[in-house]
Amino acid sequence: MKAFSFAIAMCLVGAGCSSSSPTQGPQGGPAQAGPGDVDLSHGDADPGGDSIAAVSDHPWLRGVYPADLPEETFVIGVAQHDDPEEAEARAQIVLANAAWGPVEVRPAVLLPKVFIAGEDPKRQETLKDGRTVALIAVGRVTFASRVENWLDDVAAGSLRARVADEPKARIEVAMAAARSRLAEEFGCNRLQVITGRRCDPGGVHSDNPLTIAATFVTLQPVLPGGIPRLKGERPLRPAAVEVLWKRQSGEAVPWPDVPLLFEAPDGILKANTATTDEKGYAAVDFVGMPPDSLLIKVRIDTKALLDNLSPAWPEVSTTLTLHLLTATNARIAVFLFEHISLGRIDDSPTAEAAVHGLRALGYKNALVLPQTLRDTLESACSGAFNSAVRGLADKGGGEADVIALGEVQSDFVSRAVGRSVWHEATVAVKIYDVWTGKHLGDIQRTTRARGIGDQDAAHNAMRELGDNLAEALHQTLSTGNLALSSRPW
Repeated sequence: MKAFSFAIAMCLVGAGCSSSSPTQGPQGGPAQAGPGDVDLSHGDADPGGDSIAAVSDHPWLRGVYPADLPEETFVIGVAQHDDPEEAEARAQIVLANAAWGPVEVRPAVLLPKVFIAGEDPKRQETLKDGRTVALIAVGRVTFASRVENWLDDVAAGSLRARVADEPKARIEVAMAAARSRLAEEFGCNRLQVITGRRCDPGGVHSDNPLTIAATFVTLQPVLPGGIPRLKGERPLRPAAVEVLWKRQSGEAVPWPDVPLLFEAPDGILKANTATTDEKGYAAVDFVGMPPDSLLIKVRIDTKALLDNLSPAWPEVSTTLTLHLLTATNARIAVFLFEHISLGRIDDSPTAEAAVHGLRALGYKNALVLPQTLRDTLESACSGAFNSAVRGLADKGGGEADVIALGEVQSDFVSRAVGRSVWHEATVAVKIYDVWTGKHLGDIQRTTRARGIGDQDAAHNAMRELGDNLAEALHQTLSTGNLALSSRPW
């Protein structure tokens, strides 16, 4: 008698135990209760539960099976109990363990029945002490046929709905395909163990479907340039990210209901979990005073998203940093409506000169306001800068910390010698903190310059005006005359 069979009998059966309610196994596989079926989620390795010394010396319990059920052609399950029905139920667990292996190695899929009442052989004998010994069996060829049919169904099911393009549907399909892939590998392995035949999973899932699905996901900070923070104060915005799903067309759409983990030192964030809303947005507020060098790792909570399939999903994460507002790293955006009285102007000489001057003065992140944000400020032409600026920081993803909004007008003054003319350029600027929307100050400047013709003279005057504007902005920002006195400028 083979040692494998004897080990199963001695390890997995016993006598005189009380029944226990099945609990879900570690892999979360669904229970398969029903007539003639086995609760495959039962994780107890010893259905009998008694010591070896208490086991009756019945031949079945010693691995000596009936002559018509030889181990070479049958997989056997044996158990004993006071109750005949419980004895058979426990024998089914032993049979399932013999056919499928331990619960913890089974995939999270609905496995086919090992034993079918009325089709597969079973025996019962009553011992002298009144206990019942139950034996059930399944032919190895029969078991192999059932597994092969199951694998055909698995392969067919994994090919359905693969064109799903929305994130929820696509992930569900990927999860089903991942389960199918695990099931195929598992089923082939068990066929080889039970029948000795080699089995090829078929290559339907040559690549991990969840790994492929993860390539369509983008997790990114809402503020790529860092969360703004004033020295000695809590950040001005929460720790926020967005999750996007890339469709087959290349379009990125929000992915709602994605569970996220925020990893930060204790006491810094209000919570360490969040779920994306319908816009793919998720945020956690700060409650403590973070260090300037704080790094917050945010990643998709694969356990919450995929349960026991989470090991098949590669990590998708991003890192959030703080942006400490100082004079040298403040992102000062300049946006000027520039006009010339005697013609059209297609560039922004004043704004470009102001940015160049600011960078020379140490404001290395000064910039002309990007075109993508200018639509937000079109209403500012009427002078309603405060309302136009509100929300600009968040819409721009933190591209600007301070904005200088204004209007420039260049007019003809007089003619000089020959074709040379004089122009006068005037600017009126309002300065705002884009994170709070607060008005920080006003600047007005006027310059004159000469050039060959109106266009040349106007550009010269506007460029000189930009240089003066840079100096004036520096003076305003460096005096501390700002909305928040704790700013380190």
